[in-house]
Amino acid sequence: MKRQLLGLFAVVLVGLVSEGQAVVPPDVKCRDALGKAARRLQMKILQAQAACHQSRMAGKPGYPSGLNCNDLSQLPTASLNSILKAQLAFENAAIRKCDLAGASSPATLGYLACVAPCESISLTSSHVSLQTCLACLIQSQAFSTTRSLYGDFPDPPLLVGNTAAQACQKALGKASRDLFAKRLQQQLLCQYKVNLGKIPPTNCLTSDLTGAIAKKQAAMDALIRKHCSDGLLAVLTSCSNNQNGAVACSLGTGTGLADFIFQQIYNPPALTPTPTVTETGTPTATPTPTATGTATATSTPTDTATFTPTRTPTNTRTATTTRTPTETGTPTQTPTETPTETPTQTPTETATPTPSNTLPPGIPTYTPTNTPTITNTPTHTPTRTFTPTQTPSPTFTFTPTFTPTNTPTNTPTQTPTPTNTPLPTSTFTATPSPSPTSTPTPIVKTCSIGGTNSRLGLQWDKTVLFISLGRTVCPVTGSTNIVFGPQDPNGVRPVTIPASSISFNAVTCNVAGLSTVTICVESTGVDGVGILDCDGGEPNYGFLTQVDHNTNNPPQSNGGFPADPTCTATETDPVTGSISTACLEQTGGTCNANNLHPGVCNSPYHFSYPGTFSAAGMTVRVPLRLKTVSSSSGNPCDGVGDTYGATTEVSAFLTTGTARGTVFDSNNENRKIDQGASCRGGSCVTQVTGAPLTNFCANPANSLSGSKMVTAIGVLDLDSTAGDTVATVELQCQ
Repeated sequence: MKRQLLGLFAVVLVGLVSEGQAVVPPDVKCRDALGKAARRLQMKILQAQAACHQSRMAGKPGYPSGLNCNDLSQLPTASLNSILKAQLAFENAAIRKCDLAGASSPATLGYLACVAPCESISLTSSHVSLQTCLACLIQSQAFSTTRSLYGDFPDPPLLVGNTAAQACQKALGKASRDLFAKRLQQQLLCQYKVNLGKIPPTNCLTSDLTGAIAKKQAAMDALIRKHCSDGLLAVLTSCSNNQNGAVACSLGTGTGLADFIFQQIYNPPALTPTPTVTETGTPTATPTPTATGTATATSTPTDTATFTPTRTPTNTRTATTTRTPTETGTPTQTPTETPTETPTQTPTETATPTPSNTLPPGIPTYTPTNTPTITNTPTHTPTRTFTPTQTPSPTFTFTPTFTPTNTPTNTPTQTPTPTNTPLPTSTFTATPSPSPTSTPTPIVKTCSIGGTNSRLGLQWDKTVLFISLGRTVCPVTGSTNIVFGPQDPNGVRPVTIPASSISFNAVTCNVAGLSTVTICVESTGVDGVGILDCDGGEPNYGFLTQVDHNTNNPPQSNGGFPADPTCTATETDPVTGSISTACLEQTGGTCNANNLHPGVCNSPYHFSYPGTFSAAGMTVRVPLRLKTVSSSSGNPCDGVGDTYGATTEVSAFLTTGTARGTVFDSNNENRKIDQGASCRGGSCVTQVTGAPLTNFCANPANSLSGSKMVTAIGVLDLDSTAGDTVATVELQCQ
C-alpha cells in the first residue's frame, strides 16, 4: 500500500516469548516468514528512494529538480513495480505461511492493534490484515529514514558535476541500508533458532551471536569516512555536516530501523503515541555505534526506534498521517443453485474448466461448474423443471421466447365446374380461393458499440502502495445485432441478440498507473433474450445487486444482511428463479481460489428489479465469455498467438434503465462500496443509467443510435491486492 507516512517512534515491549514457553512450528514459521518478507519490502523501498535521489542529484534525464524522491508516489514506474512485487510477496507470505499453514491468529500471537500512523487499520483473524499493518509501518519508516539521510524536499541539492559529493551521499545511504539488512537478518535468525530450541533463550534484539553485525558496522563506518569529509558533508543536506555526526546518523538509522521491524514482528506493541522527529544540534543517544571505527555492541534495547540528528537545533518536524491501507483480498466465488428451464428433456451436465486467478485485476473470476446444457424441443406446453446446480456465482440460463414461424397459406386452385345446359357449349366457373396470410418479419438492427459512454468501470476501495485506487474506467468497442419480434397490443416486442453477431474488441484497463490487463469478451454461442416495451408499464425494470462480505455478525453501521452464523443462507432471484448460496471462507476450502479470510461468511447475492419499464425501455440477458490475455504476439483477442489466463462465463443482465451494485463490509471492514459512499480515492461510483430506444419505438425504420444498455455487479476479492470491487458496464449504440 502506498502512503506518505511518519517518522520513527517508540515501541512497548509486550508479548515476548518467555523462557521455556512452547511455540508450535506453524507460529514459528509464520513469524519468521513475516520478518523476512518485511525486510525485503523495506530494502526495496529504501533502494528505490536512494536511486531516485542519486539520479536527481546527478541531473539525469527523467529526474527533474522538482522531483520529491522521498514521496513514493513520484518514483519511476520501474521502481514502483519492484516495490509492488515485494509487497505482493509479503502478502503471499502472510497467506501461505500463516493463514493457510494453521498459525495462531494475530491476536493470539499478541498483535492486538496497529499503531500510529497506521492505527486505523483493523487487525482481524487473518494475517493479511497484520501484513497490511506492517507494510504501512514499513513505508512510514522508509519516508523518515530517507528524509533524514538525504534531506527534506526541496532541500536535497543538485550535484551535477560534483562526483565527490555524490559519492559521499551514496555512501551515507548504502551504509544505513546495508547495516539495517545485516542486523535484521541476524536478529531474525537468532530468534528463529531460539523458538525452535536450537540455542538457549537469548535477547536477539541486542545479541550478535556470530559477530556479523559488528563486522558490517565497522565496514560501513569505514565506507563513510572514506567518501565523506566535513567539506563534502557541508554541501549536502543530510543529518550532519561533520564526519563523526554523519557516521552516527547513518549507522544509527540503520540500527534503529532493524530494531523497529524486529520488535514489530516478535514484540508487537500496544497502542503508543505517535512521536515527532525532532531536529537537534547533536545526536540523540540511541542503541547505535559510536563515532569511531570500532563497533560497539548495544547492551540493552531502548524505547527509541532511531534518532534523527540534524543540522540545526531549532526546527521540529511532525510527519503527517496519510491514506489508510485496507485489507487485501482475493476473488471470492459464491456457489449458487441455478434453476434450468427445460421444455421436455433433463439438462445434461457439462463440466467447465475452472479458471485460475490472475493479477492485476480485470474481470470477475467466477468459476462456472457443471452448467446444464439445454436442449430445446418444440412443444406447445413447456414443462418447467428446476434442477439445482451449484455454481460459484449467479448463472442465468435462458430459453428464447420468440421463434418466427411460417404460417401455411392456401394456394388458389382452378376448379372446373361443368354445367349441363341446353346450350351447345359448356361454361367453366373458377371457385374463389382464400387470400394468402402475411407473416410478420423480424426487424434486425445493428448496434455499433463505442464512444465515450461505452465503458467498463471498476470501483475500488483500497490503497495500494501509496495510491488510492479510486475507479478504473476502460473503453469498450464492438458491435451486435438486435432482432425485434412483432409488437403485441401492449407495445411489447420480444428481443433476441444472436450469438453469432456479438463482436467485441479487446478491452484494455490500466489500474491506477500500476498495471494493465487486457480482457477478451466473446459469445458463449447462446443467444441473448429479452423484451422491449414501447408503451412502458411492464414490471422488473432496472437492476440492483447486493452482497455482504461478512455475515458472521449482525450488520454494522455501514449496513449489510442479517447474521448467518451457520453460513447456510440462500437467496432466490425473483425473476430467473436462480439460487445464490452463502459461502464460508476457510483453509483448504472452495469458497474462492485463495480463501484470504478464513472463517468469514460471504452472503448470497441478492438481486432485485425494482422499477417499472419506461416507454421504450428494454432488458436483455446475454451469456458472455470473458478471458484475460496473458500474452499476445499480435493483436490481442484475435486468437492468433494469444495465451489466456482466467476464463469465465457470465450472464450479463443489460437494461436501458438503471443498474447498481453494492458491497457491504467491503474488504472485510466496516465499510461499503455503494453509489455515493466514501471510497478511498473519492466518492464511490457503482450506479449507471442507460438510455431507452425512443427513436426505434417511434419508427422501427430508425436506427438504435443513442440508446444505451447497462449492468452492474459486486465482486468480492476480485484481486488479492485491490480487493472488492463493483463492476459497471455501459454499452451505447452509435
